[in-house]
Amino acid sequence: TTWGNDPRIGSHSPALFGMDLHSIPYWQGRIFDYDILKRNYAQLWQEILIDARLMGMNIGGRLLSRLITGKDPIKEEEEDDDDDTSDLEVDVEDDEEEEVQERPRVNTDIDCLESQVMQSAKFDPVGISAKALATRFKMEYCEEGFPCLAHEIDWVKDRLPGRVPVAVSQRTINILRRGGYFDTKRTSDEVWFSESRPAKEGTAEEEVVNKAVDLLKEAGCTDVTPNVIVFFSGQGITDPVQKKGLVRFNRSL
Repeated sequence: TTWGNDPRIGSHSPALFGMDLHSIPYWQGRIFDYDILKRNYAQLWQEILIDARLMGMNIGGRLLSRLITGKDPIKEEEEDDDDDTSDLEVDVEDDEEEEVQERPRVNTDIDCLESQVMQSAKFDPVGISAKALATRFKMEYCEEGFPCLAHEIDWVKDRLPGRVPVAVSQRTINILRRGGYFDTKRTSDEVWFSESRPAKEGTAEEEVVNKAVDLLKEAGCTDVTPNVIVFFSGQGITDPVQKKGLVRFNRSL
């Protein structure tokens, strides 16, 4: 719904879900206090996302999908066991598919009411809904999934070993930042700080590091020693030597 385009209730950002505004005070068909609207809407989403009784309705999954793509998640259609479907029925289905494909593309670059209230410390001081949505994201894309913008995919692959980049919209990132998913650079620093180790003695890792340091010295680089080169030791990596981007040089400050 794009209730923000309705002149009867004022002009504001679009909302991804319809709502009953009977509890929101308005005058002459226009909302005169958007803060009240946002405060009530933020509380509503907090209750929806943490209520275990609503898990079966997948409202959190629908919200996440609409934030990212502007559409509901694709449902797997039940297989049709009837082999006697007429040509007329097939033509009708094809026409319906064409109508769906002709729908205008949703602009996910702009903020929406949901993203505004969830990323705001004013309307959600503790970040309850943001944390709940981050949990939903982890359920959808597993522990290794990392939200990023489309142009950051290659950077994430190179700098975050063991992570799988998931291209999302900026408004989704703004919410997930409050939910515990930090920006790419900070995540990279934390991953390498908490999940790194020196080369194992007597292994191919130590041999590679020593040869690399020798080549650097021959090239005139004398400030690199084996003890400042570390390997990633997190989950999902079994052989760091065979992987790209899993070795890091920690320069002394």
